[in-house]
Amino acid sequence: MVDETLFWGMLAVVISAMAVGVAAGQTDRVGRSLSVCVIWAAVAAFGVAIAQPMGAYTSLNVVAAAATFLFSTVIGSALALVTQRIRRHRSTLV
Repeated sequence: MVDETLFWGMLAVVISAMAVGVAAGQTDRVGRSLSVCVIWAAVAAFGVAIAQPMGAYTSLNVVAAAATFLFSTVIGSALALVTQRIRRHRSTLV
């Protein structure tokens, strides 16, 4: 049961990072997109750091928060950059 909770928690982190990355990719500037992704990653890591002591992995609180920040930053930034590239490519076709 403990491993299942960790799995669903990380799945929620990945899905939210993907959604934020696609939404951030709709902006016109790369810097703004990446800053939105980093801010979201910090918010998600803060949420994990607060919620983690209540769960089963209390000894891994700092590691889970750091992993959440890194996963959210990488996944969100990658999708933001891909979304912007797709938008630019489509605008040149028209």
